[in-house]
Amino acid sequence: MIEDHESNIKKDIGNKEDISQSQGPSLFMLVGLGFNLVGTVVGCTFVGLIADLVLKSYPVGTLVGLFVGIVAAGTSSYIIMKKYLK
Repeated sequence: MIEDHESNIKKDIGNKEDISQSQGPSLFMLVGLGFNLVGTVVGCTFVGLIADLVLKSYPVGTLVGLFVGIVAAGTSSYIIMKKYLK
């Protein structure tokens, strides 16, 4: 009986690496997600700012770019994380 319990513990310890890797995203994926969020918002805001300078419509283009960036960042992060949201 004790031997069975010890063998079950050894099996659990051996499978621990597989379980931890399949529970969620890796650190690199989360860092990439952060860069994706920041890059999308900053990029769209910058495009809006450039549109404002060209069209002389400050702050309309910047605000539209910021809004588009937030929506795009949220959508892309949802698509990336969808497989972990169960």
